[in-house]
Amino acid sequence: MPPPYANPPMSSLANEHSSLSPLSDGPQTRGGTIDGTIPLNIQDPELPSGDAFASSSSSSSGSRASSDDEDTFIEVEQTKKAKKAKKKAMAKVCPDPPGSSLSSEKSLRHLRKKYGIPEEITLVAPILTDRADAPPAGYMTLFENYFDQCLLWFPLPRFLMRYLAVHGVCLAQINPRGIRYLLGIYVLSRECGVDISTENLSYLTDFRTRGLSKELKHSVTNSSGMALIAGFPSKNDHFEYRFFFTEISERTVEADCVDLVKTRWERRVKPTLPRVSKEFVVAMHKELSSGNGVGA
Repeated sequence: MPPPYANPPMSSLANEHSSLSPLSDGPQTRGGTIDGTIPLNIQDPELPSGDAFASSSSSSSGSRASSDDEDTFIEVEQTKKAKKAKKKAMAKVCPDPPGSSLSSEKSLRHLRKKYGIPEEITLVAPILTDRADAPPAGYMTLFENYFDQCLLWFPLPRFLMRYLAVHGVCLAQINPRGIRYLLGIYVLSRECGVDISTENLSYLTDFRTRGLSKELKHSVTNSSGMALIAGFPSKNDHFEYRFFFTEISERTVEADCVDLVKTRWERRVKPTLPRVSKEFVVAMHKELSSGNGVGA
């Protein structure tokens, strides 16, 4: 809602009549007139009781206040209608049947153009019977939100694919919030000149189940006391409504990671990591957080 317009100061209304000069056109009425209609002689029996200027000012102020109230009411009603229209629109764009995708050839062309995805990379719009957890052979599932909100790129980064392989999950099992967190740590490490291995990244992060455990969906966040990236949206705006498939090749994944790509959704396997001292992890976190303005 736009900020309410301020009422003009009452002084400006009073100043309109602060001086009574003779009218240039037409004869004046006895005692002077305003626009030749309202008598100013306080003895005139037709004159309203009280000060004429105050009465005029009060009337003008009352009318303006009434007008402002009407404007506010209209704005409130318009806001309510807009919210209802938005909810109605959201209800209309749910996938039908449930579990199918709203991604289309048109939306994927827009995605390709907006993020400069090369034409040689195949993007496939699912049919109604396709599901995110069962991509065709030789393809993997991605969500449009990964590019719109997470700014993911092709070929998919090596550190990300290795991290997912160590935990035994595929990319589509991670929600956008988790992808943003992982990419944020990667960018931060590059800016700070810190080399983070897959094992190091695993010590800095924590897998969490989202939804029902049988749905095999996960999120990735910071380990306890190891926060590095903040400010992400708490919701992901129905990202699962728009999924598509892309080929698994050296065009979409780094060459040495092609064999690491998982396509079927499975339960996460807790990795066996080499023992690392707590002091080492704390020191690494401190080095990264110093470059992000985050206290250790």
